[in-house]
Amino acid sequence: MNIDALSASPTANPPVAPPDWTLDVEYEGGSYVGVVKRTDKVMCRILIGGRIEHLPVARAALAPKARAWIADYLSRP
Repeated sequence: MNIDALSASPTANPPVAPPDWTLDVEYEGGSYVGVVKRTDKVMCRILIGGRIEHLPVARAALAPKARAWIADYLSRP
């Protein structure tokens, strides 16, 4: 989904989301955490297992999980 400039892709699976969704990646307690927001409101926090040392690698691992969560959220009635 179109979560930020680094992870936006028209061929992403799940597909691009509305532009009001964002993904912030934070470093907490030795791990990276993805914070999914919709119009600056925190909607979900996503964790990844294992130790990742670099922000670009963490963002690449978190982006598909965020896209999947957003797709699921948007499909709810």
